[in-house]
Amino acid sequence: MKQCPHCGSLLEDEATVCTNCGTPLSGETRQYYTQDFYSDISVYDHTPEFSADDVSDNKVVCMAAYLMGALGIIIASIVGKGSKYAEFHIKQALKITVVDVILTIFGVIFVWTFIIPMVAIVCLIITFVLRLIAFFQVCRGRAVEPSIIRDLNFLR
Repeated sequence: MKQCPHCGSLLEDEATVCTNCGTPLSGETRQYYTQDFYSDISVYDHTPEFSADDVSDNKVVCMAAYLMGALGIIIASIVGKGSKYAEFHIKQALKITVVDVILTIFGVIFVWTFIIPMVAIVCLIITFVLRLIAFFQVCRGRAVEPSIIRDLNFLR
């Protein structure tokens, strides 16, 4: 078995293209393809940084961090202690949770304006979608920083 250099998926030895992300696995084509097509994506994909054992042992813990909000983050911090994969996803889930709390506070404080609470509700829906995307990334065994949230520089 060999591993895709881009997404970390395990592949058969005779595979020439990754069945998960489509990255060519041999020759100069791979260099051209990964440098041009995936140049922006690979910066935020940290999957190759984690061992397959770490990923499989802590998948459920990471799912809880996204699904259960603050309680899930606390549980994941306790159960996934010592796991770099769990630590990565706890940080990402914490970023989303902090943004949710800030949006909720602004929505409640400025409830009399009507516009700000509506904007906060739309942004909360967006962060909910980001949680779902991150959850499904964990289901696939990936470690990708969620879009929009990845630009927040706290918890690096």
